[in-house]
Amino acid sequence: MADLASALKDTPLPTIFVVAGIVFWLLAIAGSIAGKITVLPGQQKTAGVVGTLFVVLGMMLYLVPGTMVPQGGAKILNLGAGDFESVSPAQLQKLEYSMVPIPGDDDNSNRLVSGDIFAVLTRSGNHSKVQVLSYGYNLQIQWITYQTIADH
Repeated sequence: MADLASALKDTPLPTIFVVAGIVFWLLAIAGSIAGKITVLPGQQKTAGVVGTLFVVLGMMLYLVPGTMVPQGGAKILNLGAGDFESVSPAQLQKLEYSMVPIPGDDDNSNRLVSGDIFAVLTRSGNHSKVQVLSYGYNLQIQWITYQTIADH
């Protein structure tokens, strides 16, 4: 059981949906899987519909382009690959942020590559620096947010 949990933890969500959909299709067609899971004949049609929904949802998640889009009034700016530690709060305050999304598609337009740094201006006026640690279906990042202190 621990092996299954570990495998699921590292499996992309679209893959889980597609596999679940195929299992439901098998139940819809056969009515039973290895005698362990059984679906009553009246519920096989429902299992087929649920399986189709899971497969379609999984495929949609695979096809949705990965783009970093600012939300809730935040603004962003891609700085490119560089030294994360050297980006200072003073530098972040001087940048010109925008609502333009950062492309993250799995092709040559991708700017969210490992090592990429982007800056964020939050809706409350704080500045953040964010570094992409690894790019994939599950984007791994590190970030630091600096609280903006108003001048007196």
